[in-house]
Amino acid sequence: MSDQANIITPLFSRSQWILVLIITAAALLGHLGYLELSGEEPRRATVAWEMLESGEFLIPQAYGMEYYNKPPAYHWLLAIVMGIFGSSEFFVRLPGIISFLMMGWLIYRWVRHETNDPTATLAGLLFVFSADLFFYASVFPAEIDLTFSLILLANGICIYQIGLRGSGIKWYLLAYLLLSMAILMKGFLALHFHFLSIIGWLWYRGSMRKFWSSKHLCGVFLCAAILIGY
Repeated sequence: MSDQANIITPLFSRSQWILVLIITAAALLGHLGYLELSGEEPRRATVAWEMLESGEFLIPQAYGMEYYNKPPAYHWLLAIVMGIFGSSEFFVRLPGIISFLMMGWLIYRWVRHETNDPTATLAGLLFVFSADLFFYASVFPAEIDLTFSLILLANGICIYQIGLRGSGIKWYLLAYLLLSMAILMKGFLALHFHFLSIIGWLWYRGSMRKFWSSKHLCGVFLCAAILIGY
C-alpha cells in the first residue's frame, strides 16, 4: 500500500490543493448569472416559481396546468432558494452547482475513509474535472440531474456500507430515506439504481441474507411510508 501511495501522491501540498478547489469553485460559480436558462432549466424554474405564486406545493403546475412529468422535490428545493434569494439565473442554478461540488467532496471523504488521503484528493478532483460534467453539466446546472446524482451517490455509499459492514440499522434507514428523496425528485427510475446495486453488491459479498433481514425491511417500510404520506 505504501508503494502505491507513493506513486499516486499529488505533486502539490495540501494547502495548494485547497487553493485549487477554491479557484475551481470560483470558476463554477462565476458564470452562473451570465447565460440565460436553457434546455430544461426554464421549465424547472417555471414550476418552482408557480409554486411560490400559487402556494400550491403538493401538485406542481406549469403555466397554470398540473405538471406530472416530474415529481415535486426538486421544484421544492428551487422554490425555497428562489423564495429566499430571488429568481435570477444565478440562484436558480446554484443548487445544482452546490450538488456538483458536494459530489466531489463526498467522493473525497469516502475514498479517504477507505484508502488514503492522496488517493482521495485525486479521486475527488478527477470527478470534478471530468469533461462532460465540468464543461456541460456545470454550465446548465438548473436541471435535476446533478442533485439527483448526488442523492444516488450518497445512496450508493450507504449500500456499500450495508454490504461491507451492515451491522447497524442506520445504513438501511439512511439508504431508504435517500431512495425516497430520489423517487420524489425524478420518479421510480431511482428504484433501478437502488435495487440492482444492493442485490449485486450483497451477492458479490456473499451476504444475500441481509436482503431479507428485519433491518432491511424497516428501511423498505420507511421509504414506503414517506411516499404514501406524500
